[in-house]
Amino acid sequence: MHSPVVGGPSFVIRSVVVLALCTAGAVWAGAPAATEWPQWRGPDRTGITTDTSWTTQWPGGKPKQLWQKDIGQGYSAWVVSGNKAYNLGNTGGQDTVWCVDADSGQEVWKYSYRCGTDNQYPGPRATPAVDSGKVYTYSREGLLLCLDAAKGAVVWQKDTRQELGARIPRWGLSSSPTVHGEVVIVNPGAPNASVVAFNKTTGQVVWKSGSDGAGYSSAVLFPAGAPTAVAMFSATGLVGLSLQNGQQIFQSPWKTSYEVNASDPIVVGDKIFITSGYGTGCALVQVGAGGAKQLWTNKTIASHTTGPVYYEGHIYGMDGQMGKQSLKCLDFATGQQKWVQQGLGGSVIVVSGKLVVFSDKGELAIADANPANFTPAARVSIHSGTCWTSPAFSSGRIFVRNKEGQAAAYDLRGK
Repeated sequence: MHSPVVGGPSFVIRSVVVLALCTAGAVWAGAPAATEWPQWRGPDRTGITTDTSWTTQWPGGKPKQLWQKDIGQGYSAWVVSGNKAYNLGNTGGQDTVWCVDADSGQEVWKYSYRCGTDNQYPGPRATPAVDSGKVYTYSREGLLLCLDAAKGAVVWQKDTRQELGARIPRWGLSSSPTVHGEVVIVNPGAPNASVVAFNKTTGQVVWKSGSDGAGYSSAVLFPAGAPTAVAMFSATGLVGLSLQNGQQIFQSPWKTSYEVNASDPIVVGDKIFITSGYGTGCALVQVGAGGAKQLWTNKTIASHTTGPVYYEGHIYGMDGQMGKQSLKCLDFATGQQKWVQQGLGGSVIVVSGKLVVFSDKGELAIADANPANFTPAARVSIHSGTCWTSPAFSSGRIFVRNKEGQAAAYDLRGK
């Protein structure tokens, strides 16, 4: 497989949008905060939480395993809401949506449906979203479900392949539902319906936009506080769409081998950071009253499937293909590399100012989010198998899984 040579994004502005996203600095001190992780990449879809109810000092030097459960093959991440945890897995050509008690792993309910898979990368990709007593899931074959979060009963469902002509990309549909206001947004990649917003209560189509194929990322809201648009990676680039009617606001071509634009855009103020794998690299663009301009582009971080995190002026993320990655820190404004930790791949989130890395081999590494260096306060193996899925973090507990289907929760509260 060769890596494409990619230039910087070239934006076409159809209307002026000034982005404003304020990422609050996490604090590693103060009263413990009970936090939820109700959707992909956490409370604000940024990979950040301010949970302080945990420590790196554990009895025996290792976090206690609260539970382990086989949920079926796949890559969907855990979400946690109201002390219930939700995920998906596939066994024998059947997807199952799981709801379990977050502390014990005991099954609360499950809902299953037929869904194909593949042998090399089996199971669902998209992560559930919990909102207003409902849980929304999206299958690799395009089934969008709205389930009662307490009981698992179907509220509504939409087969986007049959109803909208969703085009299943090579490795399956992967966009995790984004819920905001009265809509839930996914990326079916259908002709004339590349991105679709459904009424979250009824399932009726509110708007549909574009004709590009589906990328492997999810919609990101902007600006913070009162979002008016979404940014999303399609198969061939970054697009900005009005939340009200789906009208395209901008587009930015971004070519990646096999059309694997998988890492969610990172919106900070009036700037958007994008990255993709296969040696493609990363870029920072700015949108404002004068149009859009590329600030920098390089190949220092080329994230394959897992998204970086922005924290206090820096990007922390994985460079390289899964299984052959390094953790890097970049200066957000300039793209300059600050440090690299060779051989530590997987996923990274930020919890109360700490980098929490869950490696592709099941190792947990925790260090200050420090642009000067990477100095782990803890580094210990907690899981096994092929761990490509980003963890969830809620109330001092970390929730993980591997592709083979073994899922678990670990207690980081030092009890």
